[in-house]
Amino acid sequence: AHITGDMNTKTAQDRLLGYKEALSDWGLRLEHQLIVHGDFSKGSGILCMEELLSRTPLPSAVFVGNDLMALGAMEAIGKHGLRVPDDVALVGYDNIDLAASLQLTTIMQPKFEMGQLAATTLITSIEKGEPAVGDIILDTMLIERKSSAATVL
Repeated sequence: AHITGDMNTKTAQDRLLGYKEALSDWGLRLEHQLIVHGDFSKGSGILCMEELLSRTPLPSAVFVGNDLMALGAMEAIGKHGLRVPDDVALVGYDNIDLAASLQLTTIMQPKFEMGQLAATTLITSIEKGEPAVGDIILDTMLIERKSSAATVL
């Protein structure tokens, strides 16, 4: 399953696209009822996970649009007497400090490099007197921790 962030943002749209592409790459069928929309807050992670937990069968794994919502999802799973990853595996996004403490598998972005590129691009744009155009794609890294240990494809 996937809990999205605010779908009015490119970030959430791109992460949903990545989820769909990963399913396709692994030959898994996209099930629209397993996509629920959050807003990047812990509270929406709780609500969205509650929605997923009300469905049968339970999803075996959930990719959550950011770590904060994943923490909310983890809380909801625990309130239902279920365990991560034994009952539901979780993967977040952002690698916030708390993710390591809670053993949350997450995707880490190169934050320093992103900031450096943003500053360089802005300075170049100002110097040339033209707006920067195009996308710059940087590599991310999967940080594997205990929250995804039960996931087997």
